[in-house]
Amino acid sequence: RGTIDIISTPFGMSGKFFEIFDDERRYPFYARLPIFWWMCKRYLKEENYEFMAKAVRHAPFMSTEERVHLFGGASIVQQFQNASDLETFQQEFEGYFVDEQSAFFHKKLILSCMYNKVSKIDDFDPKEDEFYELVDGVKVQVSPEDALSSESYPILEKYRGKKDIHGKPVRFKKYDTLQELYSAFRTGEIGRNIIAGVDLGTTRHSTDIRILEEIVFEDGSTLQVERFSKNVQRWDLPSQQNYFEALLRSGIIRKMLMDCTGPGTQMGQYLARRFPSTFVDVQMGGNNGKQEQFMVNLKNRLENGELALEFDRQLLEELYSIERVVGDNRSIRFKAEEKKRHHADGAWALAFACFAGTPAGKATDK
Repeated sequence: RGTIDIISTPFGMSGKFFEIFDDERRYPFYARLPIFWWMCKRYLKEENYEFMAKAVRHAPFMSTEERVHLFGGASIVQQFQNASDLETFQQEFEGYFVDEQSAFFHKKLILSCMYNKVSKIDDFDPKEDEFYELVDGVKVQVSPEDALSSESYPILEKYRGKKDIHGKPVRFKKYDTLQELYSAFRTGEIGRNIIAGVDLGTTRHSTDIRILEEIVFEDGSTLQVERFSKNVQRWDLPSQQNYFEALLRSGIIRKMLMDCTGPGTQMGQYLARRFPSTFVDVQMGGNNGKQEQFMVNLKNRLENGELALEFDRQLLEELYSIERVVGDNRSIRFKAEEKKRHHADGAWALAFACFAGTPAGKATDK
C-alpha cells in the first residue's frame, strides 16, 4: 500500500485541504505535519542546524514579530515587512488558517485609537469575549469595564508632548460644523494637509463624509486626526453635488476620494472634471482588490496608532461589522452585515479618507 503527501499553504478555513487538516475524526488515516518558516534553514539568520534547533525550541512561544526579529534572515524579514497585514504573513509562512468570515477590526483595536467621549459601559453594548490583551502571545481576558474606565487614552498618551514639523503640538479636536472647520483652517488652529473620503448613498444607504488632517513629524511619520464627519440619509444627488462642489471650492481639501459607483457616476465625472487635482472617483464596483487595499491600509493605521478618532458609537459598530470573506476562487472581499441602521458607510468613508493621505507605516516627503 502506498502513501501520498499533500502539501499546501493555508488559504482560509474552507476547502478539502482544510477539512483534512482540521478534522481528524472524519479523516483518521492522515498524519498532519505543520512546517513553519523557522524549520527552513534558508529563512534563518544563521543557516545551520544548531541555530535551527534553537529556533524550533523557542519560536512557537513568541509573537510573530519577536521570532522574525530574533531568528529571521534577510529574506523572511523582507517578506514580513512587505506583507499587507500580519494575517497574510502568518498564512503564508506560519501555517495559520485565516477565518474566511470574521471581524476584520476588533473593538479593542478600534477603541485604542479613540478618545474623549467614551463615558459609560452601555454606550455600545459590548460583549465580554470581545476584549482581551496578549500576554506572552496568550489571550488574557480584559473586562469591558477595565477597557473603558481608564481616564487616559492610548492614542493621546502616544502623542503627548509631541510636535509636528512646524513645532506645533498635536491638537485633538473634531469640529461640529464645516464653518467651524473653515475657521480653524483660516486661523491656523489646524494645518493645511486636509484629506477627505466619501461613501456616496442615495435612497437606500446614507452618504457619509470623513475629513482628516494628516500631521507630519520631523522623522516623516504621520498621524491622521479626524476633524469632521457628516452622515445624511436619503440625500438627493443634486443637493449632494452642490454640497461637495462647495466643499472642494473652499480650497481646504488637498485630496478627496469618493465612491461614485452606480447612480452617482455622473456626479463623479462632473467633480473630477471640475477639480482634477483634488477629486478622485475610486469607482469600487465590486473590485475586491481595491477593497483590500483600502481596508488593509486603514487597519494598519489603527494598529500603528497613526489614526485618532473622537469616540463615535456608530462608527465603532460599523468598523466592527466589517468582515473579511475568502471566496471560492480565493478572492478576498470585505462586507458588512446588512442592518437596519447602517451599511458601514462611515467605515468605508474613513478608509477612503485614510487612503487619500500617506500609506500607513510609510514616511512622507516633508
